[in-house]
Amino acid sequence: MKRRANLEGQTLENIIAINVQEALQGINQLKTSITDLKVKLNSFSKNNGLSNFNKQIKQSSGIANAIKKTINFSAIYLGAKQTLSTLKEMTNESIKYTETVNLFNVSMGKGLEGLNQYYEKAIDFQERLEEKLGVNIEESMRYQALFNSMTKSMGLSADYAYILSENMTKLGYDLASLYNIDTENAMTKLRAGLAGQTEPLRELGLDITEQSLRPIAQSLGITESIRNMSQAEKTVLRYIAVLKQAQVAQGDFARTMESPANQLRIFNAQVTAFKRNMGNLWQGILGGILPYVNAVMMVINELLKMVAKLFGFEVFEQPVNISSSVGTDDLADDLGTASKKAKELKSQLMGFDEINNISLDTDSKKGSSGSTSNAGIDQRLLDALKGYDNLMDSVSNKATEIRDKMLDWLGFERDDNGTWKLKEGLTNLSLIHI
Repeated sequence: MKRRANLEGQTLENIIAINVQEALQGINQLKTSITDLKVKLNSFSKNNGLSNFNKQIKQSSGIANAIKKTINFSAIYLGAKQTLSTLKEMTNESIKYTETVNLFNVSMGKGLEGLNQYYEKAIDFQERLEEKLGVNIEESMRYQALFNSMTKSMGLSADYAYILSENMTKLGYDLASLYNIDTENAMTKLRAGLAGQTEPLRELGLDITEQSLRPIAQSLGITESIRNMSQAEKTVLRYIAVLKQAQVAQGDFARTMESPANQLRIFNAQVTAFKRNMGNLWQGILGGILPYVNAVMMVINELLKMVAKLFGFEVFEQPVNISSSVGTDDLADDLGTASKKAKELKSQLMGFDEINNISLDTDSKKGSSGSTSNAGIDQRLLDALKGYDNLMDSVSNKATEIRDKMLDWLGFERDDNGTWKLKEGLTNLSLIHI
C-alpha cells in the first residue's frame, strides 16, 4: 500500500525507471552472493575438503570390507572348529566301542576252550536287544560284560554268571524305563546292590538287607546264617531278592516303547550309533597315518633330549655330596634349627601322643638280611604273591619301528643302555646341524 501511494502522481517513465533500478539492485545482490559462494568453494577445495571427504568414504568402505573379511574368517574358524569337534566325537565313539568289544570278548571267554558257547549266546542276545529295543549296543555289551566279570570274580561258575549277567542287563533297562532314570544310573545301582550296598537299590524301593534275604534263604531250605555264607552265595541271594521285588518293572521298556521318553532313548542310541559308524570310517583312514605322525614326534623328542644333554642338562644326576658342598658351620646351623623345630613340635603334642608311644623291638622288625620284616601279615599270604605280566615285552609298536629307522638314517644309534647317541665318526657339530 505504501509503494502504491508513492507511485501515485508519477508519470509512466518514472515508474519504469524505478522498477529497472530495483531489478538491477536485485541482480547485483545475486551476483554478490554467487561470488561469495565461489570463494567458499575455492577455500574448501584448497583445504583438501573434498579430498578428505573422499578419504573418509574410502576409509568407511575399507572398514566395511575388513568387517566383512573378519566375519567370513570367523565363520570359517567356527566351522572348522565344529568340524574338528564332530570328528573328535565320532572318533571317541569308535574307540569306545572297540574297547568295549575287547572287554566283552575277554569277559565272555571268546577263544577259550569251554567258554565259546557263552560268548556266542551273548552275541546273539546283544544283537536281538539292539534290534528289538533299539538300544546302544556299545552300552549294553559293556553292562553285560561288567555283570559277568563281577559275578565270576565273586565265585560263580561261568554258566550261572552268564545267566545273572543277561538278566541283570534286561532288568536295568526296565528299571530305567519305569523310574525314568538314566540307564547308566540303573545299571550302576544294580551292580552296587549285587556287591552288598543297600542304599543305591533302596532308592528304587528294593531291599537287600539281611532281614529281606533271610526269608528267601529259609524258603529254599537254607538255615545257615547270612553272615556265614560265602560271597558267591550272598550274591545269588541278592540277585533272587532283586528279581522278586522288581517284578513290577519286568518288561516295562517293551510295554512303553512308544512313549516319548523311551523313543528319546532310542533316538539318542541311534545318534550314538551314527557317530560310531562314521568314526569307524574315519578311524580306518586315520589308522594308516597316525603311526607315521607318532614316529615323527618321537624322533623330534629324541633329538630335543640329545640337544639338551649336549648343552649340559641331565635329568638323572648323581646325588649331591653334602660334605663337599656344605661347610661344617652351615651344616651345624641347619641341624640346630631342625632340632629347635623338633622341640617346638614336641611341645605342641597332646598328652596321649606321648603316653601311647610304642617302642618296637628292632630285632623283631629286621630279618636275617637286616631288612624290615612284614610283621602282622600271615606268611602264607606273602608266599601267594605272584607277579603280573602285562605282555609289554612282546609288543611290536609300528611307530617305534619307524622312529628307529628314521634315527638310524639321521646318523644315530643306541648304546648298551638304550640311549640314542651319534654314530662313531660323527661330531657334536653334526648333531647341531641336524
